[in-house]
Amino acid sequence: MSTASEPLSAECDLSSPEQAVSIATAFTKRNPELPSGWSILAESLCRAGDHEAAALAAEEAARLSPDSASAHSNLGVMLKKLGRLTEAESALHRALQCDPEFPAAYVNLGGVLRELGRYTEAEAVCRRAIDLAPGMIEALYLLGNIYRATAREKEAEALYREVIARASNNGQAHSSLGLLLMDQGRLSEAEPILRRASELRPNDPLTHARLGILLAKLDWTEAAEKASRAALAIDPSCGAAFINLLHVLAYSKSGSGEALCQEARKWCQATLAVGADPQARKQITTHARASARPLRVGILSAEFGSHVVACFLNSWLWEIDPNRIELQLYPAVIRNDPDAEMFQRRALSWTPLVGLTDDEAAERLRAAQLDVLVETSGHTEGNRLGVLARRVAPVQCHYIGYFASTGLNAMDYFMTDEILIPPWHDSHFVEQVWRLPRTRYAYDPLIEAPAPAWHQDQNGRLRLGSFNNLAKVGEQTLALWSRVMRALPESMLILKGRGAEDAAVQTRILETLRGHGIEGARLEFWPYTPSRSEHLALYNQIDLALDTIPFNSATTACDALWMGTPLVTVLGGQLAGRQAASILTGLGRPEWIARNNDEFVDVVASLASDIPLRWHLRESLRAQMETSELCDGRSLARALEDSFEAMARQQNAGK
Repeated sequence: MSTASEPLSAECDLSSPEQAVSIATAFTKRNPELPSGWSILAESLCRAGDHEAAALAAEEAARLSPDSASAHSNLGVMLKKLGRLTEAESALHRALQCDPEFPAAYVNLGGVLRELGRYTEAEAVCRRAIDLAPGMIEALYLLGNIYRATAREKEAEALYREVIARASNNGQAHSSLGLLLMDQGRLSEAEPILRRASELRPNDPLTHARLGILLAKLDWTEAAEKASRAALAIDPSCGAAFINLLHVLAYSKSGSGEALCQEARKWCQATLAVGADPQARKQITTHARASARPLRVGILSAEFGSHVVACFLNSWLWEIDPNRIELQLYPAVIRNDPDAEMFQRRALSWTPLVGLTDDEAAERLRAAQLDVLVETSGHTEGNRLGVLARRVAPVQCHYIGYFASTGLNAMDYFMTDEILIPPWHDSHFVEQVWRLPRTRYAYDPLIEAPAPAWHQDQNGRLRLGSFNNLAKVGEQTLALWSRVMRALPESMLILKGRGAEDAAVQTRILETLRGHGIEGARLEFWPYTPSRSEHLALYNQIDLALDTIPFNSATTACDALWMGTPLVTVLGGQLAGRQAASILTGLGRPEWIARNNDEFVDVVASLASDIPLRWHLRESLRAQMETSELCDGRSLARALEDSFEAMARQQNAGK
């Protein structure tokens, strides 16, 4: 830094972000040839939240000092904040050409490579930074993030704790450690750490969002909603906070389809309102009309890989007729697991959008001249709704991954079935509701799944079970299950999942059940099992599976049924509460769908009393499922092909 700009740096550090921008701007006008002034302006603009202008200022600093490693490294940081990761990587490589022993540039490059999903390279450059600067906090923290992203959780935890030991006020490390513990189901440990993180980083929306997610997992819905809205007050575009808010509302009584649609529409208009170019849509449509080729359909998904939605994609993707549909896959997230490798290996076209801004991704998709773009994530982690907001195909639709309207005006259709969304719920969607002629679900079972084998309880107890996300097991669900357990005094309840061993989770559930007259001795908590095969085998120790309300199971429902375990559900009022009903209809077991809570108790009691039927079901239910709509990916592929072609015809006809 030049001597002339040293007082400027000190003055900006002591000023508010807005004042610092004003001071630094005035300095660059007086001294436009000084690169240090532009660097300070870039940092001030970044503090003020104007990342576009910050990148321009950093670019000017790098232009004025082409041999400055610091200037190019700072430019890389600013470009990364804008999501321009390819440009950021280039700037950081330039910084290291200027100074091959500059630790900060290695750390910044490692951060870019991590976001690009190039974890091996990211780890290598991060370790190089640590070699150059042993104990460097930023490098240790980044290495922890790389370990977490590559499922090396013990190593990640150790590094986060080392960072906190070296720098007790490091809010980022507290936030990431809390997130790691939360993902492991160690909620009681995560809570004080995330609360401390929010104290250390009161203006960081992501930290508040993570606290909100934790509180939702603990079923503290009011506090979870408050934390999520606090994050959105700081940054209205914070996707993590908004996703959690929608889930909190969906799990509670206030989560009507209409309310969820209003929240989503308001957020999309405020955050994703970039506006589609009507001429671009017209040009794409004209291209589609002029060609007799197979329909070109893109699938944009954050779920290609080990994800609960993946089994509902894998079932039909490979059954698509290439003479009718030219299928192109666009992963929004790169997952490093065998399932993701399978998707990539089998896909005829695989184009990751990781590392691209919404504008860059939109340009890439437009260049593909798609007729239909199918989006599978909705408001869930990793989504790229901002790309669809820019209108990249003449027909854009959502399918399978989300439980309410996306609220996005550029989303033309919401694909569903007649059970999930009855006609009187159409007003809860900004999209046109498109109903398939069968259940929208086709389950792809685990090849290594063990055979169903009923292991009766040695003490003659009826074992009711739920392997659902425990955040779904709230007050409404426990009140309903308590009614069942009072009607069946010989029954016990088994809950399994992440967080089942956590003291706070257990206390919440036990106290709620006691309030409904159910003693803790009738409840067992089973721990999370990483192996899916081992997880499925435990259904052999469950007599009947109970569904949750108001948010049903989907993948979990199919898992139970595949293992020969009958599932009883209540037909809810909104899509999220009607998933299992659609699944059971596709299976051919509508008699396990209760119309209300009273009927739910009756259906469970009836199944409980008919032991011969349950023996028969354990032996025959998988075979029934294999021959039903629920496992007929080919039938679903035909229905989807028909739908995509009909959507394209409607668009070309101007409807």
